[in-house]
Amino acid sequence: RDDAWLSPSYGRDSVFITFYTICKDTSKPRTKYCEGKLASEGFCRYGEVVPCNSPFLTKQMEVFGREWERVAYSVGKARPHWGKLNHANATYLATVYPKHQEFVRIARELDPHGMFLNDYLIQRLLKSP
Repeated sequence: RDDAWLSPSYGRDSVFITFYTICKDTSKPRTKYCEGKLASEGFCRYGEVVPCNSPFLTKQMEVFGREWERVAYSVGKARPHWGKLNHANATYLATVYPKHQEFVRIARELDPHGMFLNDYLIQRLLKSP
């Protein structure tokens, strides 16, 4: 539980679920990522490690992430973390962050020309599809 207006835990008990991907730095040897005997046989214990910029990995994470968000937003009224990749928009966020509109009002007063806004914040504070 938190009292910061735009905290995912504002005014309620919360749980956080985070997914991490281990991806390979192509400048390092493959064996750095695979353990022991399995590595010498060409296998990684926990699955193959692919380069971070792999189109396959990027596409899989995009598909998984969007579906995870769809379920979390529709079933659990999830509040995304502001520092993590998400696709939420201002309309949705205003429904799950009780102080969203008040924050936007104050932000407009303090930054009337939008000097501190970027595309990420515009989508989540001001703009909806």
